[in-house]
Amino acid sequence: MSRQRIIVCEPPKVSFDAARRSWFCYVGVPYSVSLAPSWVFKSAVLEKAPFWRCHSDYGRILDQRELDEYDRWYLICGLTEIGKDLTLYESREQAAQRKTAQKG
Repeated sequence: MSRQRIIVCEPPKVSFDAARRSWFCYVGVPYSVSLAPSWVFKSAVLEKAPFWRCHSDYGRILDQRELDEYDRWYLICGLTEIGKDLTLYESREQAAQRKTAQKG
């Protein structure tokens, strides 16, 4: 009998449903996680973790032309694991208010 390594994954810190319903700000503009253009979402992620471009797992996802909701969730969870959270908001209004508060 061969020995197998079992990897136990912790539950994600951000649920899939919460992530897909959330909003984030990139260069001062609020975007929906689900509906933001892929290039915007990837740029926001790479701003937090530029070294991921060469990462074996994340780099492959970031090289894709389009990102689906699962790709986006995976990247959000990955950022939380390394302590580089993409700040998420419950609504567009909340994201816009945060942007305004940072200016003033």
